[in-house]
Amino acid sequence: DELKNNGINTAIVFGVAGNVCVNFVIEGLKKNGFSVMVITDAIKDLNNIPSCITKWINMGIKLITTNQLNYYINKKDEYKTKWWYY
Repeated sequence: DELKNNGINTAIVFGVAGNVCVNFVIEGLKKNGFSVMVITDAIKDLNNIPSCITKWINMGIKLITTNQLNYYINKKDEYKTKWWYY
């Protein structure tokens, strides 16, 4: 609620354990109506657990790289979006 109350509607997510912790964050954000971007070259999956990339694509998650991040940050005013980084 705090994020939405502050006008944040898009989250950019990255981190360790992409197929566990990051996945849970993404699922929670989507469940609560947020647009989500994942920086694919800034996540690391745990071994012996399947990757969630295909699942995220099917959920409508936008996959970006660190090289693309500046483009989206610089365009935030154009899209009238506030960002939240996890």
